[in-house]
Amino acid sequence: MKLGVPVLGPLALIVIGVLLLLNNLEFGLDLGWLVYQWWPMALIALGLSHMIQALARGRSAAGGMILALIGIGFQAHKLHPEFTVGEMFRTYWPLVLVVVGLSQLIRMAPQWGRGRAQ
Repeated sequence: MKLGVPVLGPLALIVIGVLLLLNNLEFGLDLGWLVYQWWPMALIALGLSHMIQALARGRSAAGGMILALIGIGFQAHKLHPEFTVGEMFRTYWPLVLVVVGLSQLIRMAPQWGRGRAQ
């Protein structure tokens, strides 16, 4: 059995169900704080999922990369409040250009060997 992107949905439901159950059974789990602190991980997971699906179909993964980068920015701010999202954007916005360029190169890679004379 191959584990792929379709397995992520059921696994997410299982994890969410276990967390909610632990919260209801009062195992010392503060679910509100957990969600508040780690919600950007959902953006990162969605971005990575989109990237995998796009690359598997031979399409551009730039949208997924950008979504994952936004999630990383928000998560970095949650873990280190001294990093503001605005400051990170002002400093690292050129990464968007790098990500789009890398995405285009990855998408074009299968075509590189076809252009040569045989």
